[in-house]
This record gives sequence, structure tokens and C-alpha cells, in this order.
Amino acid sequence: MPDRYGDVGETKAVFGVLEAVAGVEGSLADHGHRVIRVPLLPPLEAAKERLRRVKADVIFNLFEGFAGDPQTEVALAAFLPELGLPYTGNPAEALAAALDKVRAKAIFESAGIATPVWQELRSDTIGQFRLSFPCIVKPCAEDASHGVGPESVVHDLPSLERQVGRICRYFGGRALVEEYIDGREFNITVLGNSDPTVLAISEIVYTLPPGLPRILTFQAKWDEGTIYCDGTVNVCPAEIPDELRNAIAEVAIRTFNAFGCRGYARVDFRMDHRGGLKVLEVNPNPDISPGVGAARQARASGYTYGEFIERIVKLAMEGRAIDRSPLAAPIAVGKGTEPLIRPMTAEDKPAVMEMLRSIPEFVPQEVVVAGELIDAYLANGVASGYDLRVAVMEGEVVGYVCFGPTPLTQGTWDLYWIAVSPRSQGKGIGRALMNLVEAEVRKAKGRIVLVETASKPGYEKTREFYRSRGYEVISRIPDFYEPGDDKLTFQKRLDCPKRRSSGVSEKSADGG
Repeated sequence: MPDRYGDVGETKAVFGVLEAVAGVEGSLADHGHRVIRVPLLPPLEAAKERLRRVKADVIFNLFEGFAGDPQTEVALAAFLPELGLPYTGNPAEALAAALDKVRAKAIFESAGIATPVWQELRSDTIGQFRLSFPCIVKPCAEDASHGVGPESVVHDLPSLERQVGRICRYFGGRALVEEYIDGREFNITVLGNSDPTVLAISEIVYTLPPGLPRILTFQAKWDEGTIYCDGTVNVCPAEIPDELRNAIAEVAIRTFNAFGCRGYARVDFRMDHRGGLKVLEVNPNPDISPGVGAARQARASGYTYGEFIERIVKLAMEGRAIDRSPLAAPIAVGKGTEPLIRPMTAEDKPAVMEMLRSIPEFVPQEVVVAGELIDAYLANGVASGYDLRVAVMEGEVVGYVCFGPTPLTQGTWDLYWIAVSPRSQGKGIGRALMNLVEAEVRKAKGRIVLVETASKPGYEKTREFYRSRGYEVISRIPDFYEPGDDKLTFQKRLDCPKRRSSGVSEKSADGG
């Protein structure tokens, strides 16, 4: 099927996962496991239906998304808990956060993890460029070095404009621009769940001709016989002093935990000119083919390849018992009712829109705007600036929430919309959705959640719900929505939950 990778000549990475499939399948068979290979084809719902028919003790998840649609990797991972089976690797939240490089940068900064300075640009925002040259330009939501070549490192405004335009044209309309650090490059694989450990460290050593930037391009990874492939060597274990080795391991584990990773993930580093470590990115569920980085690091750590794969399976079994993330475990919200909260998919949109239309508090204009936000999320995932989740009971969407980090802030988040189907209200579904939002904000090291609502009498139930969850009114704009209907802003501080607002009293704000 046609996809953007074909348009830019980068289809080899799409089929690279087959090496991992063959390696894992053979290893599991050698260790006495009966293995069923389950190829998945679009559309996503058909892939889910195929998995529903699988009878297994554990699912080894090697799905990397359908060609040209990396968000489907996240969507499928969000579906796996519905099967009630252990599955290897990371939960959907970790995959989504790492795939969205802008969101990942925010997580790095909130967790105090050093990363190159950066900004997000589009073709029409080049005038807002504020970094210093040289810079590197990357897609905002890709992996496998898609979109990365020698021209990605730019030294002036014309080349920046060309490269941002190219990335936006082929890779979703947004580009990540960050300072280019020309120091030593390392990566390390982290294994574990609640108590992660690290494998041996690899160093990427470049022997490129003068004038070519030292970066891990698409060619370096996938095109044998090219200058970049021949001039990029993986040395494992890295020849580094113990002090540096310990520093890389410590930051890698902090990064693993900050993203809510589980099972296995790779963390990539560069050293700046002062010798400081900067995290470039985290890669949950990295390539585990027998001849590549993670497997190489496992062998350098004393594992055979088969033992490495067995370890990943055991972590999946262990993770089933201890994982309490919102997607991996249903949230109990009442007697005998257990909704599943998961990322919203395109198939959920009709049900959500119908639910919003059935709630009197949602006026027609609000339903239209909510639909536009849904479309933005479905097109770009959390890279849109919005995170949308649905609550599902007995296969039916019964609740929905939309939230995201507040632009131009550090640690402030907005709760944009929250709704529960009228026939499902009173069962604690709203509380479960709020718990999910606050858990995600805390995971991202957020400090504050803000939510806005109206002051008119019809919204008293909504206001009481926010107060019952520990939110306080901090501002009021009279006549904001219409004469006599003020805008109220509720706040909950997650960094100091017992703090009381000294601004607008709840009584006066609610007109009581």
C-alpha cells in the first residue's frame, strides 16, 4: 500500500521488524515454547479482531504500526490489555509519550533530565526560530531514523527553512528542531518493571569523511554499502571509565521510570563539549533482532540471545501481576463494574459525538469544537497537544476526557473536556477519568491541573463534581460566556495538595 516512507525512499525500515520476528520465534521455539506467528494487516479493527481469536499464554508484541501510520503501534498496545493476557514490552502510554518527541522533551524537562535545547517549528513559523546554529531537524513523531539524513543538520536560515519544509511535507506537518551536539554518542538498554536494571553500554563511533555530520541517519541504519552505513560502527561494551558508565546507567533508569516504561527500552545519549550527558530520546520496545544493539548489549552482559528473549517474557508475566497503570488494569468504579480506560481511536468517534450531543450541558457549538479536537488527536496523536481517553464498559464507550499540557508553561495542564454518558452517570466513571488525568499529569511531573466551567445554575452539578475532587476556584471573569454567565477557573495543585487557594472564595464564585 502507498505510504509516506515510499515517497521518501525509506521503506526498508518497514520490513526490518521481520528479522526480529524470525529471531524471537526461533529462540522461543528452541526453549520449548509453542509459537504462533500472527501477521496483522490494516485496518486496525481487523487486526484487533484477529488477536481476539488468538489462544495463548502470553503475547510477544513486536508490532511497530502499519506502514506510514506509526500511531497504530500505540493504538494496538492500548488494545492488548482487553485480551486479559500478559504481553511483552511497554504500555501504550510509554509508547505514545516517546513517539511524540515534543511531549518527550516536556517529560525530560519536567523530570530534570538534561536534553538538547529545542523548539517545534512548522513551515509558517520559521520566523519564530530562536536557537543557535548548527541545529538538527527531525520529524516530531517518527522512529527508526525516518527523515534523518546529512541534510538534517543545518547551519543557516535557508537550510533550516528547506529542511523544516521537507519534514513538514512528508512527516505530519511539524518538525522538531534542536541544538546539534557533536560529542560522543552512547545508548543503553534498560530491562525491568518496578526495579529496572541496565545492560552493557554501546558507543556509536563515526569514521565519516570530513564535512559529513556525525549523526545516525536512515542510511546508517538501513542501507548497507553506503558511506553512512560503512562509517558508523557500534562498539559494545563502550570503552569508558566507570564514572561515566555509572552516570549513563543512572540517567537511563531515571528516564525509563519517567516515561512509565515496562519490560525493555533503549535510551540514547550525546555528550556536550563540557562532558555533560544529554538524553536525545527514549525508545520503548526497541529493535531486538539478533544482530542489533539491544541483543548485542545483552550478549556483552552475559546473556545468550535466547536468555535475553526469555527474560523479556518473564518480565511480561511479572508485569501482569504488578502493573497498575490506567491502561493495563481496569479501574473499579462501583459494585461489579470495571471500565477500561484507553486512548481514543477513530472507531470511538461516533459514540463519543453521540454521547456529547446527549448531554444538555454541551451546547451545539461546544460539540463542534470537541469534534475538531478529536480530529486533531486522531490525525497526530498526543503530538496534537491533546490526549484523549475513553472509558469502555461491556464494549460500549461510556465516558471521555480530553486534556493536555498548557502551552508556554512548565508543569501546568488543562482539562479541556470530560463527559459521561447520561445512562452511565453515578457509577464513578467521572472519578475514574479524573484519576487517570491526574495520574498522567503526575507521571509527566506536572504541578497544576486547570479546568474552566460556567457559573450558571445548570452547571452546579459540574462545579460540585470538581470541588469533590479537590479543585478550588481561583478566578472568575464576569459575563464571559454571555451576560450573567461567568467563566470560573478551577485549580488543583498536585505538588502541594493541601494548599488552599487564597484568591476567589468558592462561595462567591459559585454564586452561593
